[in-house]
Amino acid sequence: MSDTKYNGYKNYNTWNCAHWIQIDPLMYLSASLFMRHYLGRHPYREWVKVADLQEKQTLDNCNWLDGSLELSELDSMMEELIN
Repeated sequence: MSDTKYNGYKNYNTWNCAHWIQIDPLMYLSASLFMRHYLGRHPYREWVKVADLQEKQTLDNCNWLDGSLELSELDSMMEELIN
């Protein structure tokens, strides 16, 4: 059986997007402020739109809305920013 997780996330792209939000001070601030007022069910996707990152990539060339992202994991990471 092979381990399909990457640092606790489903794959590298999911981990990479979470990683940049958590280590980049401006992204962290943006995501944290967004979460203070967000009441919906899919914060990651909505934050990417608000931050105007839909067509952009992380500094490691991962698309912020790549089809391989495990959005539920990213939603959980966003929710943890305010807990």
